Amino acid sequence: MSGFVKTTTLEWEGVVSSVIITSDTDGPYDEAIGYLTERKGMMDGVIIDCIENVSPKELIGLLKQLRSMGYKIRLVTEGKVPDVLDDLIGANYADSVMVRLDNGMDDDAIRTVSIVSEYGIECEYRTVLNVKNVTANDIARYAKMIKGAKRYVLIQPKKDPFEKKDVLKAAEAAKRHVKNVIIRQ
Repeated sequence: MSGFVKTTTLEWEGVVSSVIITSDTDGPYDEAIGYLTERKGMMDGVIIDCIENVSPKELIGLLKQLRSMGYKIRLVTEGKVPDVLDDLIGANYADSVMVRLDNGMDDDAIRTVSIVSEYGIECEYRTVLNVKNVTANDIARYAKMIKGAKRYVLIQPKKDPFEKKDVLKAAEAAKRHVKNVIIRQ
């Protein structure tokens, strides 16, 4: 585990959650599990960030433990492990998915979008508007790929942000395909 946010209402709309940020080294998740055990019944969900960073076996063990405590689960992915995501959603380990669209739309990201769409699971898409990584045209292309999605969040970073006019241009382009486009700092 590389990080743990005890409580947030910003990362999953309408759900009081904790965020477990996984790392590429195995667990342990003792701090998070201890906190969540104490708060059982007072919090609604747990967000597992960076599912790419943990082995599927370890991830399933963690998800089973969280499910047994009655928590809703949101999985956060960069779209790099569509087969793992497919297995987790199919096994009912996720109530929601958040997909980061920051690094282009390669075959894995396209499959991830398709899997989320096929299952009909609640999903939020996000892109960080960093001028070094993404353009307004990229946002339009991403929005077209996720056409019909319920929510697309465009995040303005502190470092290398879009100019205001470009943020508005990107949001307008996205709104042609996605009903709810949100700009967040």
